[in-house]
Amino acid sequence: MVLVDPSPSDPDSLKRMGVSRFAAEASRMALRLAPLLARVGIHLMADGIKKTASGLPPDILEEGARLWRTPSRLDPVRDELLAMPRLLSEVGSPALGAIPLVVLGSDQPPPGQSMEMDVWRGYHETAAATSSRGDYRTIHGSNHFSIVTDHRHALEVVQAILDVLQEAEALSKASAPDPRSLAQTRYSNHPSALTNMIPARRHAACCR
Repeated sequence: MVLVDPSPSDPDSLKRMGVSRFAAEASRMALRLAPLLARVGIHLMADGIKKTASGLPPDILEEGARLWRTPSRLDPVRDELLAMPRLLSEVGSPALGAIPLVVLGSDQPPPGQSMEMDVWRGYHETAAATSSRGDYRTIHGSNHFSIVTDHRHALEVVQAILDVLQEAEALSKASAPDPRSLAQTRYSNHPSALTNMIPARRHAACCR
Protein backbone atom coordinates (compact mmCIF):
# COMPACT_ATOMS: atom_id res chain seq x y z
CA MET A 1 0.00 0.00 0.00
CA VAL A 2 1.23 3.49 -0.87
CA LEU A 3 -0.41 6.58 0.65
CA VAL A 4 0.45 9.76 -1.24
CA ASP A 5 0.39 12.80 1.06
CA PRO A 6 -2.80 11.74 2.91
CA SER A 7 -4.59 14.60 4.63
CA PRO A 8 -6.74 14.56 7.76
CA SER A 9 -10.22 16.00 7.64
CA ASP A 10 -11.14 16.14 11.31
CA PRO A 11 -11.31 19.68 12.75
CA ASP A 12 -8.80 19.06 15.54
CA SER A 13 -6.04 17.90 13.19
CA LEU A 14 -6.72 20.76 10.79
CA LYS A 15 -6.55 23.25 13.65
CA ARG A 16 -3.17 21.91 14.80
CA MET A 17 -1.88 22.33 11.25
CA GLY A 18 -2.89 25.97 11.27
CA VAL A 19 -5.94 25.59 9.02
CA SER A 20 -8.76 27.66 10.43
CA ARG A 21 -12.21 26.14 10.84
CA PHE A 22 -13.58 28.87 8.56
CA ALA A 23 -11.10 28.05 5.76
CA ALA A 24 -11.79 24.33 6.04
CA GLU A 25 -15.55 24.85 5.95
CA ALA A 26 -15.26 27.29 3.03
CA SER A 27 -13.32 24.67 1.06
CA ARG A 28 -15.96 22.03 1.80
CA MET A 29 -18.76 24.39 0.83
CA ALA A 30 -17.05 25.18 -2.47
CA LEU A 31 -16.85 21.48 -3.28
CA ARG A 32 -20.49 20.97 -2.34
CA LEU A 33 -21.64 23.79 -4.58
CA ALA A 34 -19.25 23.14 -7.48
CA PRO A 35 -21.47 20.60 -9.36
CA LEU A 36 -24.53 22.85 -9.15
CA LEU A 37 -22.63 25.97 -10.21
CA ALA A 38 -20.94 24.11 -13.08
CA ARG A 39 -24.37 23.34 -14.50
CA VAL A 40 -25.04 27.08 -14.85
CA GLY A 41 -21.61 27.92 -16.23
CA ILE A 42 -19.77 28.97 -13.05
CA HIS A 43 -16.57 26.96 -12.64
CA LEU A 44 -15.09 27.28 -9.17
CA MET A 45 -12.60 24.42 -9.44
CA ALA A 46 -11.16 24.68 -12.96
CA ASP A 47 -9.11 27.83 -12.38
CA GLY A 48 -7.81 26.45 -9.09
CA ILE A 49 -6.62 23.29 -10.82
CA LYS A 50 -4.61 25.36 -13.29
CA LYS A 51 -2.83 27.07 -10.41
CA THR A 52 -2.15 24.05 -8.23
CA ALA A 53 -1.27 21.58 -11.00
CA SER A 54 0.99 23.90 -12.98
CA GLY A 55 3.69 21.21 -13.27
CA LEU A 56 1.67 19.24 -15.80
CA PRO A 57 2.18 19.58 -19.57
CA PRO A 58 -0.16 22.25 -21.01
CA ASP A 59 -2.40 19.80 -22.88
CA ILE A 60 -2.81 17.55 -19.83
CA LEU A 61 -3.43 20.60 -17.64
CA GLU A 62 -6.16 21.84 -19.95
CA GLU A 63 -7.76 18.39 -20.04
CA GLY A 64 -7.76 18.31 -16.23
CA ALA A 65 -9.36 21.75 -16.08
CA ARG A 66 -12.00 20.59 -18.56
CA LEU A 67 -12.87 17.66 -16.32
CA TRP A 68 -13.31 20.00 -13.36
CA ARG A 69 -15.81 21.99 -15.42
CA THR A 70 -17.89 18.84 -15.95
CA PRO A 71 -20.75 18.22 -13.49
CA SER A 72 -20.45 14.44 -13.92
CA ARG A 73 -16.86 14.72 -12.68
CA LEU A 74 -17.79 16.94 -9.76
CA ASP A 75 -20.77 14.90 -8.56
CA PRO A 76 -18.67 11.99 -7.17
CA VAL A 77 -16.25 14.46 -5.54
CA ARG A 78 -19.18 16.04 -3.72
CA ASP A 79 -20.59 12.63 -2.74
CA GLU A 80 -17.24 11.51 -1.38
CA LEU A 81 -16.96 14.68 0.68
CA LEU A 82 -20.43 14.27 2.17
CA ALA A 83 -19.72 10.62 3.04
CA MET A 84 -16.29 11.29 4.57
CA PRO A 85 -17.37 11.90 8.21
CA ARG A 86 -19.32 8.62 8.29
CA LEU A 87 -16.48 6.69 6.63
CA LEU A 88 -13.91 8.05 9.05
CA SER A 89 -16.04 7.13 12.05
CA GLU A 90 -16.41 3.58 10.72
CA VAL A 91 -12.71 3.11 9.96
CA GLY A 92 -11.34 4.67 13.14
CA SER A 93 -7.62 3.97 13.61
CA PRO A 94 -6.86 0.97 11.40
CA ALA A 95 -4.20 -1.60 12.25
CA LEU A 96 -2.59 -2.83 9.05
CA GLY A 97 -0.57 -5.64 10.58
CA ALA A 98 2.59 -6.36 8.60
CA ILE A 99 1.58 -5.38 5.08
CA PRO A 100 4.17 -3.38 3.09
CA LEU A 101 3.29 0.29 3.47
CA VAL A 102 4.91 3.53 2.33
CA VAL A 103 3.49 6.90 3.34
CA LEU A 104 4.76 9.76 1.18
CA GLY A 105 4.61 13.29 2.53
CA SER A 106 5.15 16.76 1.13
CA ASP A 107 7.18 19.33 3.06
CA GLN A 108 5.77 22.55 1.55
CA PRO A 109 2.29 24.07 1.99
CA PRO A 110 0.06 24.30 -1.09
CA PRO A 111 0.28 27.55 -3.08
CA GLY A 112 -1.36 30.44 -1.27
CA GLN A 113 -1.82 28.50 1.97
CA SER A 114 -0.01 28.33 5.29
CA MET A 115 0.32 25.12 7.29
CA GLU A 116 2.26 23.74 10.24
CA MET A 117 4.31 21.24 8.29
CA ASP A 118 5.70 19.60 11.46
CA VAL A 119 2.15 18.59 12.39
CA TRP A 120 1.58 17.40 8.82
CA ARG A 121 4.70 15.23 9.07
CA GLY A 122 3.60 13.86 12.43
CA TYR A 123 0.27 12.82 10.96
CA HIS A 124 2.07 10.92 8.19
CA GLU A 125 4.48 9.25 10.61
CA THR A 126 1.51 8.07 12.66
CA ALA A 127 -0.09 6.67 9.51
CA ALA A 128 3.11 4.80 8.64
CA ALA A 129 3.19 3.27 12.12
CA THR A 130 -0.11 1.45 11.49
CA SER A 131 1.93 -1.32 9.82
CA SER A 132 5.01 -3.00 11.26
CA ARG A 133 6.45 -2.72 7.74
CA GLY A 134 5.47 0.94 7.39
CA ASP A 135 7.94 3.47 5.99
CA TYR A 136 7.56 7.25 5.94
CA ARG A 137 9.29 9.23 3.21
CA THR A 138 9.40 12.97 2.63
CA ILE A 139 9.47 14.16 -0.96
CA HIS A 140 11.51 17.31 -0.50
CA GLY A 141 10.29 20.46 -2.18
CA SER A 142 6.84 19.06 -2.90
CA ASN A 143 3.42 20.28 -1.85
CA HIS A 144 0.09 18.46 -1.72
CA PHE A 145 -0.43 18.93 -5.46
CA SER A 146 3.06 18.93 -6.98
CA ILE A 147 3.78 15.57 -5.35
CA VAL A 148 1.95 14.02 -8.33
CA THR A 149 2.01 16.80 -10.94
CA ASP A 150 5.73 17.67 -10.86
CA HIS A 151 7.77 15.22 -12.92
CA ARG A 152 10.60 14.86 -10.38
CA HIS A 153 8.23 14.36 -7.47
CA ALA A 154 6.05 11.94 -9.43
CA LEU A 155 9.10 9.77 -10.15
CA GLU A 156 9.60 9.34 -6.40
CA VAL A 157 5.96 8.28 -6.08
CA VAL A 158 6.48 5.71 -8.83
CA GLN A 159 9.60 4.43 -7.09
CA ALA A 160 7.67 3.97 -3.84
CA ILE A 161 5.05 1.92 -5.67
CA LEU A 162 7.74 -0.26 -7.22
CA ASP A 163 9.41 -0.73 -3.82
CA VAL A 164 6.15 -1.88 -2.22
CA LEU A 165 5.44 -4.28 -5.08
CA GLN A 166 8.94 -5.73 -4.78
CA GLU A 167 8.60 -6.17 -1.02
CA ALA A 168 5.19 -7.78 -1.38
CA GLU A 169 6.54 -10.18 -4.01
CA ALA A 170 9.47 -11.14 -1.76
CA LEU A 171 7.14 -11.79 1.16
CA SER A 172 4.87 -13.89 -1.03
CA LYS A 173 7.77 -16.04 -2.21
CA ALA A 174 9.12 -16.43 1.33
CA SER A 175 5.76 -17.65 2.63
CA ALA A 176 5.05 -20.00 -0.30
CA PRO A 177 5.35 -23.72 0.64
CA ASP A 178 8.16 -25.82 -0.84
CA PRO A 179 6.70 -28.01 -3.66
CA ARG A 180 8.83 -30.95 -2.50
CA SER A 181 7.35 -30.77 0.98
CA LEU A 182 3.89 -30.65 -0.55
CA ALA A 183 4.59 -33.84 -2.51
CA GLN A 184 5.92 -35.54 0.60
CA THR A 185 2.85 -34.46 2.53
CA ARG A 186 0.57 -35.94 -0.13
CA TYR A 187 2.26 -39.35 0.09
CA SER A 188 2.39 -39.33 3.88
CA ASN A 189 -1.29 -38.43 4.04
CA HIS A 190 -2.18 -41.22 1.59
CA PRO A 191 -0.06 -44.30 2.45
CA SER A 192 -2.39 -46.47 0.37
CA ALA A 193 -1.00 -44.78 -2.72
CA LEU A 194 2.43 -46.19 -1.96
CA THR A 195 1.25 -49.64 -0.89
CA ASN A 196 -0.89 -49.97 -4.00
CA MET A 197 2.18 -49.36 -6.11
CA ILE A 198 4.06 -52.36 -4.66
CA PRO A 199 1.80 -55.15 -6.08
CA ALA A 200 1.71 -53.36 -9.41
CA ARG A 201 5.51 -53.36 -9.59
CA ARG A 202 5.67 -57.08 -8.64
CA HIS A 203 3.13 -57.90 -11.34
CA ALA A 204 5.13 -55.98 -13.91
CA ALA A 205 8.32 -57.82 -12.91
CA CYS A 206 6.69 -61.26 -13.22
CA CYS A 207 5.33 -60.53 -16.65
CA ARG A 208 8.64 -59.46 -18.23
